[in-house]
Amino acid sequence: MLVCVFLSFCASTAPTAPFSHELWDQVLAQHVSEDGLVDYAGIREDERFAAYLEALKTADPDKLSDDAHRLAFWINAYNALTIRGVLAHLPEDPKEWPRFKATDVQVDGKTLWQGMSFDVAGRQLTLDQIQHDIIRATPGLRDPRIHLALTCAARGGPPLMNEAFTADRLNKQLYARMRRQVNDSNRSRFDPASRTVRLCRVFDWYKDDFSNPEFSPHARSVPDFISRYADDEGIARSLRSETWTVEYEDFDWRLNLRPKR
Repeated sequence: MLVCVFLSFCASTAPTAPFSHELWDQVLAQHVSEDGLVDYAGIREDERFAAYLEALKTADPDKLSDDAHRLAFWINAYNALTIRGVLAHLPEDPKEWPRFKATDVQVDGKTLWQGMSFDVAGRQLTLDQIQHDIIRATPGLRDPRIHLALTCAARGGPPLMNEAFTADRLNKQLYARMRRQVNDSNRSRFDPASRTVRLCRVFDWYKDDFSNPEFSPHARSVPDFISRYADDEGIARSLRSETWTVEYEDFDWRLNLRPKR
């Protein structure tokens, strides 16, 4: 009897096998450019994308083996579902797509992020619920670098990565996202003379996450945080030791649409 009870307990508490993001990885590799622009028409017709969305519906991230697997799951799910949401609301005429903005979408009087629900992990969840109620609210998942990993389907946002996030490479991938953002002169502009830096607006929207001790990693301020990723060592030292003024770029909400080849 004891053996049966023990085996039953183990079966109910043991982690599930890692959730595979291979289909999503293949979709991204084929339909997302190096600079993060998306072939929405190609993804819409790709059977692998539909299969990945189906797999998300029955996944159980709570039973994955560790926080790295869970965070990779939710980042990938968020990005895939964002694209699913955009596809559901794109104009019928592709010629109108370059003017499309996700912020124009209204679902029952709410934004795309708040009003559209998706079937994921056995629940109906909005994008805001995934980002704020799961990732940003769960100890072990609170990593401020997710703000450079979650797509907002806009040219002004951090580029969508053309590979899936995976647990074994998650820290390196998030590090690379930050480093690319900070060292791209089109996205982060440093003026050492005036000690002023202009950054993507997401650093303003979530600035408290970058200095919140409940998040890991974190720093004293946004300039201190980004100093860890600056290639220019002189700028990095100054960001850490001196007071910098942070300004934010106007956000370009136009669709991150990949031009036809």
